[in-house]
Amino acid sequence: MMSGPQFVRFQTFSRKPNPCGQSVEQVLAEAGRDTMFSGHVESPKEPRIVCGMTPEGVRRRHDEMVRAGGSDVRLKDGRKVRRAVRKDRHTLMTCVASYPLLTKQIAWDEDAKRAYDDWVRRTVDWLIDIYGDQLVSVVEHTDEPHPHLHAFILPHHDPACAARDLNPAWRAKMEVEAAAREDGKAAREAVKLGNSAYRARAREVQDEYHEKVGTFCGLTRIGPARERLSRQQWQARKAEARRTARLQAQLDHRIAGLIDAEADQNRSHEEMEKTLTGLVDQVEAELTAAETKLSEAAEREREVEARLARAKTADADLRTEKEALARERRAFEADRTRQVTEAVQASIRTAIRVLSGVLDGSVRPGRGKTDLEITDNALAQDVARLGLRKAITPMVLAFSDVWERLSNRLTNRERAHEAETAGRALSSGDVQIDHPKQRGFKP
Repeated sequence: MMSGPQFVRFQTFSRKPNPCGQSVEQVLAEAGRDTMFSGHVESPKEPRIVCGMTPEGVRRRHDEMVRAGGSDVRLKDGRKVRRAVRKDRHTLMTCVASYPLLTKQIAWDEDAKRAYDDWVRRTVDWLIDIYGDQLVSVVEHTDEPHPHLHAFILPHHDPACAARDLNPAWRAKMEVEAAAREDGKAAREAVKLGNSAYRARAREVQDEYHEKVGTFCGLTRIGPARERLSRQQWQARKAEARRTARLQAQLDHRIAGLIDAEADQNRSHEEMEKTLTGLVDQVEAELTAAETKLSEAAEREREVEARLARAKTADADLRTEKEALARERRAFEADRTRQVTEAVQASIRTAIRVLSGVLDGSVRPGRGKTDLEITDNALAQDVARLGLRKAITPMVLAFSDVWERLSNRLTNRERAHEAETAGRALSSGDVQIDHPKQRGFKP
């Protein structure tokens, strides 16, 4: 997996062209590769519709929205009139997200193509989570050096058609400016505070995109020029991003393996995903903490390199500090693996205890045979704490039904013998998780 800096940008447009000549019509025509607006592309290709409608469909939907929009105002003579949406009102918001690999690399490298497709899916999911049905279209361009996405968002729930209000950074600016004016601050000072809020919220949006998409796709938060990194430091940063993405992929693979194993016990893939939601959230939280620690570690390494440049004779001290850093990193990774392992083991052991409870009568079907009745308080508390009840109920009900039908054919002595034998088989099963020497874990 190759890596590079993420790029995502929001911008709004009106029907009236801005100083650069950009307007709603021009932006949508360029996205649809209209001949008049595609002169910057050597060999224009028809865009791929990733989700939603075509750029032309967006234009029609936009025009319908503007015609239906407007605001009611009262004139000086008391009459109430309807005012249409002004042409300089920003009524369309776009989001451009670009992938750092070259288009030709993705065309011939299957691994790069799979990584790119994953980035597309995660980017679209991120936009849907934020804007829902206001995200009306996402198109893909692969006829330029870097493949990229154009997303189009319409404020069709707002009669004023104010697309700028869809931009989190713009909303932060307006709120801060309004609050400053209410506090009696001068207009110039209010605008200054608003601009500062705009920049801060824009950085937060970039951080959120990196957390939801960039981290999983091996992308760095910013490029080398912004931090004035040396080539060696930039290569190390990209390698760390790739390592984090690989670790996430390994964890996803392990979790998928657990889901498939449970499917053999008549539990659906969707139910198992819900069971493991807590584990996935825990892993993601630990990965976030790991990124913070690794960032702090990178900062300490840069400080060590600076001291080395000033005093080459401090080589022994540098080795000592790097060894301590490596031990700290290994200890942290070992602790993280232990926590995840313990959580998985606890879930599997509790499921085994529930099955054993069917044999000794402490677990039985509830009324209507749609739920479980657990008389062992300690076991019931463990099932509730781990969130297992909904996931294991179908399996336990099926097991209970089989055991009931089998036991009805046996004498009391045979039934007791079979229950004891099955109970020993369940309780003797050890839950082991293999820990590789490098990274990750293998159940």
